[in-house]
Amino acid sequence: MTALRKLPQLTKHAYVGLRYILGGVFLLSGILKLISPSDAIGMLLAIIPLTKGWAWVAITGLSVCEILLGLMMLLDRFVTLAASIASLFLLCSIVAGTLLISKPIACGCFGDLFESKTDEVFMLRNVGLLLLSVFLFTLGAHKEVPMKDSLG
Repeated sequence: MTALRKLPQLTKHAYVGLRYILGGVFLLSGILKLISPSDAIGMLLAIIPLTKGWAWVAITGLSVCEILLGLMMLLDRFVTLAASIASLFLLCSIVAGTLLISKPIACGCFGDLFESKTDEVFMLRNVGLLLLSVFLFTLGAHKEVPMKDSLG
């Protein structure tokens, strides 16, 4: 019976923890991609035939969206919406990685500062983040989960 009483508290901790983890990942990814976008532009050009100028615009827009998603999660604002958009971003990333997995290239997921290729590790990381974002969406959509950080 005691474990059942602690379940809402554990759910609250999971909600806050997932918000911080995913929010931090998206915020960091967006900032680093803005600072050094060349690998991300290269990955986009390997999938979609664009000019370098349009690829830069697309990656800049993606970076800004990632920063906004990260802030929404970290600041506990519209978390369900942020988690659903993050899930769509991650699904697109998984599809792109699938197209490039036979010939891995630098993905630029965290700018050019961290070396990351479209390989098995890329796929596992993105599937893991997708599962976390779906879980966060589910927790955020659940009416009984308090939406504030007061863990007391």
